[in-house]
Amino acid sequence: MRLAAVRGKILSQVPGCATATDQFCRLYDLAIDVAEDVPALPGSAVARVVSLMQEAGMTAMMSSIHINGWFGTCNKLAMAEIMLQERYSLNPEQARRHCVYVGDSPNDAPMFGQFPLAVGVANLAKHKDALASWPAYICSAECGAGFAELSRFLLDARHVEHAAAAGQPRIGRFEGKSGS
Repeated sequence: MRLAAVRGKILSQVPGCATATDQFCRLYDLAIDVAEDVPALPGSAVARVVSLMQEAGMTAMMSSIHINGWFGTCNKLAMAEIMLQERYSLNPEQARRHCVYVGDSPNDAPMFGQFPLAVGVANLAKHKDALASWPAYICSAECGAGFAELSRFLLDARHVEHAAAAGQPRIGRFEGKSGS
């Protein structure tokens, strides 16, 4: 009920925004589309959506295409730590050593700050003033192409590891640049 009330207020007061097309799958957060299926909203409209969410007592975070709002103080890092512990028996320190995280927006900052192997796709640069923590590496490609770039690198690295074990020469390199 509370999410529906906030959604109604935002949609009536901020022209041009819409609920995200995947909102029907969401139980505990509200995603307002500001750049996916609607023309990119100006900064003043984005700020108004965030303000309305916060006035309603929600936590509000900007992704690359949505503003996500929820009641409570959880974030991606807290939930990832729970999931990694429960599903894979990795405590936070083990996860820091063994996991790679890739993200594209300000709501990924807690993850960037926790994981030394964090990677951002190139469009993260658009949010440079909104990030408290930066990933260790930035892909040269944006959006899904950046994720594909990282995936190719990881698969190549796996191939290199297997080739090295078989006595073959090393190949491949990551095109991303160190962040900060």
